[in-house]
Amino acid sequence: MDCSIVIPALNERDNIGPLLQGLKGVLDGLVSTWEVVVVDGGSTDGTVESARRMGAAVIVQTQPGYGGALKAGFEAARGEVVVTMDADLSHDPAVVRDLWASRGEADLLIASRYVPGGRADMTVGRLALSRVLNVGFAWLLALPVKDLSSGFRLYHRSALQRLPFKSRDFDVLVEILIHSYAEGFGVREVPFHYRPRRHGRSHVRLARFARSYLVTLLRMWQLRHSIFSADHPERAIRSWVPLQRAWHRRRLALLRWGMPLREGVLNLGCGSNLLAEDLGDWVGAETSLKRLRRLARSHTRLVKAAPEALPFRDAAFAGLVCAGVLEHWPTSPVIVPELLRVLRPGGRLCVAVPDAGCWRWRLAEWVHLVLFPEVYGEKMTSHYTSRGLIESLEAAGAEVMEARMVYGAEVVVAARKPA
Repeated sequence: MDCSIVIPALNERDNIGPLLQGLKGVLDGLVSTWEVVVVDGGSTDGTVESARRMGAAVIVQTQPGYGGALKAGFEAARGEVVVTMDADLSHDPAVVRDLWASRGEADLLIASRYVPGGRADMTVGRLALSRVLNVGFAWLLALPVKDLSSGFRLYHRSALQRLPFKSRDFDVLVEILIHSYAEGFGVREVPFHYRPRRHGRSHVRLARFARSYLVTLLRMWQLRHSIFSADHPERAIRSWVPLQRAWHRRRLALLRWGMPLREGVLNLGCGSNLLAEDLGDWVGAETSLKRLRRLARSHTRLVKAAPEALPFRDAAFAGLVCAGVLEHWPTSPVIVPELLRVLRPGGRLCVAVPDAGCWRWRLAEWVHLVLFPEVYGEKMTSHYTSRGLIESLEAAGAEVMEARMVYGAEVVVAARKPA
């Protein structure tokens, strides 16, 4: 099945027929094989009968709320692409054509009211509430999206299967979006014109709608700002928390100092720093699939690899930068020699790790673990000190040139392989 259209519905008898007729006109000739799945929330007005007469498959949701309807629809859908839309004719079926045409540009497409070309025919009060919610949540959650609350979306099944969600109300839309960014999937907005429903009354209760979003906010903030999110390094360096922003910018500056080369560089832990724009011709290695997935949209020379077994020939690179990696990998006597093995004679090596022997780092780690356990994650797997790292490099034969500190808590060591 090429495409599935999932439509949650509750007492939409007068709207569901024209909607399904419009969808048939759009999908015939656009998609080879398609289906419409109507998820009924307990209609009593003939919605189910009307949908079936138009050829739609109808299932009854067993879990409550809009989130429960989406979950049931996703489980029933067979298409490689899944489109979700409302049953009240506020979502023009013709926009499905725009979403389908753009499906190759991202893993998740959002029909957006608030990007250039988009419009929203809403009352002043509802429009103001929607704008405040979307702008506020986008800022708090560092989401580069204008219309977080739009339910008119296109999902690729390959991405959808990796997006767990728990929310049962309309806040599920924000949760799915945050999981998409955390997993490294691409998100893009397509403009559309939102119109009010033609028949019946809206099932959205503004007080409940706002409350569900606020309840979800803390849980989503923790996920969005955790180190497990694929784009965490980029967001950290632009964080609205002054200390976090200053720390990561200082770290980046020292990595640039330690690795001045512009070609032939292996970026080990490429999802953990922002050196790509400085390294020119580089190869990336990373253990996190979600970060590789995100990087792959702009860079193709990537490989999933562990620091103790790099899949490259001897003397393959003129430089190697390793930041935010060693502390998350079990200590092994083969790691440093392996880093030097892939370097050419005279090649440059730059390594950055937290200094576990410094009280400043121990304090910072304790604060993170106590106050933000979901954000920071578990403690480091390996604990390096400035002296210990330098001794390991020298024992493997590297010539340590200089070591500099990030606010006295993280060490960046510049070294080279003997010529």
